[in-house]
Amino acid sequence: MPSAILTTELAKEAARRTRPMIKSLIEEGRIPEHGVHIVIALRVPGVFFADCNDWVLDKGILHEETVGRVQKGNRKFVNIARSKAFISAREGLSTFVIQTQARELLRTGDTTYYGSALDGNIVVAASGADPYDDEAISKAVAGWCIALVKGVSDREELQTNDEGFLL
Repeated sequence: MPSAILTTELAKEAARRTRPMIKSLIEEGRIPEHGVHIVIALRVPGVFFADCNDWVLDKGILHEETVGRVQKGNRKFVNIARSKAFISAREGLSTFVIQTQARELLRTGDTTYYGSALDGNIVVAASGADPYDDEAISKAVAGWCIALVKGVSDREELQTNDEGFLL
């Protein structure tokens, strides 16, 4: 039976469902041709992350991809998106809230750009466009993550024993 948590497969599906929107924004010229790098992760409350590289390798990231034309310069956007995701996972806040209301939470090596979304323990960050567009894309991907998790949960809840408990 599938789990009702966000899996790598569901994270990939959420990103896939958001690609047409991003591609449309690229075609309209709202986002540069190099596109946007997206990171989808799970936050682990109470876990202290010593640095972003350990977190990227060992914890939480379920899926990441670049939507747009992959170029040499994209590495910068990969690193910024990962940093945004790391900061949100570490602090439990979106990078917009941190940048505008809680700058004291920033640490050496953190990006100063905003553009992430946090919904429960689901963290999504994007980089490559203007910060407000990165944030909107992150929220759209996070919305799909939540919808897909709810879909799995709804299907699982229908499979119960005689006393109403999940099997």
